[in-house]
Amino acid sequence: MTTLHSVDGAHAQTVVAGNCSGVVTIQSSRGSGAPLIRDYSRSVALSGANLSFYSDSICSNQVSSLTLPAFQAQASFYFRSVVAASVGLTASTAGINAGTQTQTISSGAASQVAVVGTPGNMASGSVVVPALDVRIQDSYGNRVFGSTAPVTVSIAAGSPAGSLSGTLTQNVVQGRVLFNYLSLLTNAGGSFLLAANSPGLLEGKSGAFDVTASPGPQPSPTPTPTPTATPVA
Repeated sequence: MTTLHSVDGAHAQTVVAGNCSGVVTIQSSRGSGAPLIRDYSRSVALSGANLSFYSDSICSNQVSSLTLPAFQAQASFYFRSVVAASVGLTASTAGINAGTQTQTISSGAASQVAVVGTPGNMASGSVVVPALDVRIQDSYGNRVFGSTAPVTVSIAAGSPAGSLSGTLTQNVVQGRVLFNYLSLLTNAGGSFLLAANSPGLLEGKSGAFDVTASPGPQPSPTPTPTPTATPVA
């Protein structure tokens, strides 16, 4: 069979998104665990969702497979991913049971604010629906679950004149916060975007949505003249 382990004995690894992993070694083994050595070389395919594989420790030389040389039972590689998730890494070669190991890719440092989704079109003064879904992300778009940063929402620059009311500043919990019951009032109407900001992070914006203007003051109706009687001679 094929066993999968890291040289330092730590087995599965946790790697920050975008970083290169520590070394991983595949070993062709007998059922007893003893190395299975052949007098010919063998190609070993590497696979794993959203994983890239490399032959060097700085992840610059990408590969999709390894070669177990003749008279050797081990070969080493490195992996990298930008998607935070737990993923099964598999090494397989003809005639030997595949080896699988679960690796964990964690999110990186907070880098940006993201607004997920777009509010629906609405009339001025109505509540923004759905609630504005705001998340703190790393530079690859992974949610940073450890963040409790404050986020403030506003009407984005370039939108028509208007005012946004409700609770405009909240702290995220596990990297996410919902802004419920926001209301947008405008006499201009048009296409709006909402912005979300947090200190030190890149701004996030919603998709565009249309707001129908509230009617301004209505003119008083013109009074109907009272008819007057014309004298008859």
